[in-house]
Amino acid sequence: MMSNTYNLAWKKHPNFSWHNQNNALNPSTSNKQGYQNQPRQNLPQQKYQQPSNYKTLENTLMTFMTQTSAYMARTDQFLQKTDAFMDWAEMRKHNQEATLNSLENQAGQIS
Repeated sequence: MMSNTYNLAWKKHPNFSWHNQNNALNPSTSNKQGYQNQPRQNLPQQKYQQPSNYKTLENTLMTFMTQTSAYMARTDQFLQKTDAFMDWAEMRKHNQEATLNSLENQAGQIS
């Protein structure tokens, strides 16, 4: 059974042959019949035109970079606030430890 993609013109193509048919390895002396003389199918060439409502790649990348920069700026602000909070919490912890040590010393002096 043949594939749906089989082309009858390939039957005479020198690259699809098991032997050197028509001296295919030396094209200057080969018989000019066969695959080379098959008529080419001229299809109308149409240039693809991008619809005007589509963004170009440059515009898309610029939008992406702008949004990414804004997101990174917000993330940096959040991290700065988080760092400030962590510093405050660390300071508060040290203050509570100092207060607790002081209370333990006072309780030890009373007893």
